[in-house]
Amino acid sequence: MIFKFIDTIINNLNINLEVLTKDTNLYTSLLFQHKGSFIAEETRFGNNEDCRDKFNAFFTLAKSKNVSLAATPEYSCPWNSIEWLLENKDRLPNQSKLWAICCESITPQEIRTFKQNHEDENTLVYFDETELNNGGTGVLLDPLCYIFKAEQNGINKTIIIIQFKTLHMGVWGSPEERDKYVFGNNIYVLRNSPNSIFLFSNICSEATDFSITEAFQEQIDNRWDDNPYIILNPQMNPKPSHDYFVNFRKTILKYSNKDVITLNWAGKTMYPGKADPLIELSKSSILFKTSDVEFDRDTMFLNNHKKGLYYMHLKPNIHYYYLNPYAEVFLISNQKPSSAGANPALIRRTGPEALKVYKWNVEDVDFEVISVLGDGFNDFLTEYKCNNKIFQDSEINFIDKERLINLSLGKVTTKRDDKGWHKIDRLETFQVDANEKIKRFTYVYDELSLEDRIKYLEIIEDINSKILTDQNLLPDSLSSFKNNCSEVMF
Repeated sequence: MIFKFIDTIINNLNINLEVLTKDTNLYTSLLFQHKGSFIAEETRFGNNEDCRDKFNAFFTLAKSKNVSLAATPEYSCPWNSIEWLLENKDRLPNQSKLWAICCESITPQEIRTFKQNHEDENTLVYFDETELNNGGTGVLLDPLCYIFKAEQNGINKTIIIIQFKTLHMGVWGSPEERDKYVFGNNIYVLRNSPNSIFLFSNICSEATDFSITEAFQEQIDNRWDDNPYIILNPQMNPKPSHDYFVNFRKTILKYSNKDVITLNWAGKTMYPGKADPLIELSKSSILFKTSDVEFDRDTMFLNNHKKGLYYMHLKPNIHYYYLNPYAEVFLISNQKPSSAGANPALIRRTGPEALKVYKWNVEDVDFEVISVLGDGFNDFLTEYKCNNKIFQDSEINFIDKERLINLSLGKVTTKRDDKGWHKIDRLETFQVDANEKIKRFTYVYDELSLEDRIKYLEIIEDINSKILTDQNLLPDSLSSFKNNCSEVMF
C-alpha cells in the first residue's frame, strides 16, 4: 500500500472540503450501516438482492441534510445507484461536502466503461489505470469512491476518485476474496492544504497491514505527528473484534488528533443458504482521543444512548462510541480532530452527538426516523431470568443502572471527601480494556463480555437472596437496612 496525496497526482486540483477544515465548527456525518444479504459470486461481490432504492434514498437523505461526510461500508453500494446519482447533477453532494461510498465489486473492463461513460468537461473520474493489470487470476476490484466537488483549472467539477483495496481478507474462513480480487496499490489522502486535516481510508483488511513506518512517514511528507487525521475503515467483516483490527485502532490512538470511524455491515447480515448470520455484530464505532469530555452532566450520554450511540472509554483519554449493531443510518454531529489556531475558550472536544437514527421503510421506499432505539438490555434480563425491579424499570436511565451495579460489585473508590465517584469516567464498568473488551452491564452487544454480565446478575441475586435475607450478614455501617430491605435498589 502506497499513500498518495490526491492533489499531487491530479494536476491543478483545488480541494476545499468542510470536514477537512480546521475550525471550531461542528461537522455532520451520515453513516450507513447497511443490512442485507451478502453474496460472493463468480463475477461479483455484493448484495444478493436489488438495493438501488435503498441507496438512492440514502443519497437523497445525505443531500437533504447537507452532511459534511457520508459513508457506506465495503462492497455495499450497487453501481446502478452511482449511475443514478450521475444522471442528475442535483443529486450530487453539495459544494465542500464529501461522500465516501464503498461499492460492490467491479471488473477492470466495467470500470473502464464507467469512466468512458461519465467523464466529461464537468466530471473527472480518476483511478490508477495500471492497477487494472494487477489481476493475475483475479477478476474483481474492491472499490471505494470519493465523490465531491473541487476546482480544476478554474472550473468547478464533480470529482470521483476510485481507490481499490490493496490487501485481501484472511483465508482461514474462505480464500474466495484472495482468489478473485484484483489488488490495488494506492491509498489516497485527501487534504485542503498541507496544514489542513487529512483523511484516508483503509478498506477492511488493509487495517491489518497498517503501521507507522518510515516509508509511510515519507509518503505523507512526514506529516503524521503534526497533522490531524480522520481515518475511515469501511468493512464487510464477520470478525470485527479480531486482534488485527483492535491493533489497528490501538496503533492510531497512540497519537493525538487522530479520529477513527469504523463502518461495517449491520448485525444479522446474512449469506444466502446459511442459517447463521454472516455478521452477528457490526462493531461499527467512532474512536477519538481527548481530555475534554465533560463528565459532570449525563445529558449527552443519555441522549446518544436513546439513538443507538453507546459510550465507553479507555483511561486516561481514549473514547469509544459504538453504533447500535442493528440500526442502519445514523446522523451524527461531531467536533473536528483539530481546530488549531482558534481561541482556546471556543474549543472543547466533547465527542459525537447522535442527532437522528433511521430505519428502512419498505412500504414507503424511504428511511424514517426512530425516536428511541431499543438497546436490547431488557431482552438480556429476560433471557437470564433477572427480575430485579430497578434493572427492568425503563424510567431509570442506563447510567444509574451502571452506578448500582458498580456499588453492588464494590467497584467504587473514593478519597477523603471526594463526591465524584458517580461520574462515568470513575465507574469501572464503563472502562474498555486494552483488547477492547467491554465491561458495561447495560451494553449487551459485545460477545467477549457476556460472561461478565452474567456474573453481575449472579452477584445481584446473591445479595438479594442470601445477604439481605440474613440481617447478621449486614455490617454495622448498614444497620439501618436490617430487616428493612429486600432487594438491591436505589
